[in-house]
Amino acid sequence: MDTKEKLSKIRLEPHEKTTANSGFQLTRRTLLALGVAAVLIVAIVFLLVVSGRDEEVAATSPTTAGTDSTADGSTTSSTGSSRTLAAGGYVEARRTALVWPGRDGIVARLHVIRGQQVEEGDLLLELDSRTAVAAVAMASAELDQVRARLRRLREGARVEELAAAGSELEEAAAQYADAKAELERLLSLGESELVPAADVEAARYRAAAAAARVETLRSNEQLLQVGTHPAEIAAGEADVARKEAALEQAEVNLDLTKLRAPFDGRVIAIELEPGEVVSLFDVGSGIEIADESELWVRVDVPEDRLEGLELGDSAEVFAQAIGPAPLSARVVEIAPKADRQSNTVEVAVAIIDPPPILRPDMSARVNITTSGGSE
Repeated sequence: MDTKEKLSKIRLEPHEKTTANSGFQLTRRTLLALGVAAVLIVAIVFLLVVSGRDEEVAATSPTTAGTDSTADGSTTSSTGSSRTLAAGGYVEARRTALVWPGRDGIVARLHVIRGQQVEEGDLLLELDSRTAVAAVAMASAELDQVRARLRRLREGARVEELAAAGSELEEAAAQYADAKAELERLLSLGESELVPAADVEAARYRAAAAAARVETLRSNEQLLQVGTHPAEIAAGEADVARKEAALEQAEVNLDLTKLRAPFDGRVIAIELEPGEVVSLFDVGSGIEIADESELWVRVDVPEDRLEGLELGDSAEVFAQAIGPAPLSARVVEIAPKADRQSNTVEVAVAIIDPPPILRPDMSARVNITTSGGSE
């Protein structure tokens, strides 16, 4: 068979034909093989992911030493019989107070600025006190007056008062004697009808009035000689007590115009300005003071992590403000009730010897080491 016949017997099937410009074309069998390979790769990746998750769960299982994570971000690691609870929180001062004026008024002067350190009793601000000062002066004058009267009642009559009362009584007695003699003369003349009856009646009236005045003056003299009646002294003492109370109230009102620090601390907020009108019930307008001598961090611990946690347990506090070095702390408070929404219990740790750079509301991480219990 010659070459021409051999070439004529060679022919290509339709599915094996290629175009001149296609370069390279995959067959159906090749495509099927690639698809099967892709499915196998996906299956292998899926199995690897599931296997990794199972290993992670096994590593964090309470039956093995490791770290447990909770929904709120807190973790628990256990080593032997002790556990470490880790949670985030914020630094806060153990004691804070918002103080404001206890009366209506106008702010006259501020004596502090934000960030200033103050001591207990330091003056923070003053209200306009002119009205209060006048009220104290008036109450003091009234008290002096009633005290002087009571002192006079207790001392009794002086010698000069007794002498004056005696002289007045003698003069009244003489006037009575004259009036009585005049009446007797007119009565004797009236029997002879030489004196009108009206003159006799007038003389009788003058004599009676003079006699009554003598009796009154004699009673006054006896009272002066005996002394003040106990009821008058009691009434005077009651007056003094009322005026003392009024003065004390006026002084309290005056003191309320001056706002003072309730304890040693730092001024962290001032919500008042000179010239501002304040009222007794305006609680939001005041000066906030924080006692930074003891700083706490409060964290939320899940209910199922509380076993073995006790007051006094040691802890470490990590704050970004001071770098990676931990601060020693101890558990000082475990809330007596849980939070229904988060199923957690608030726990507070007190930082031992906090550095001056630490401030309230700084973020912090807390690791609490418990000595008992197991997960």
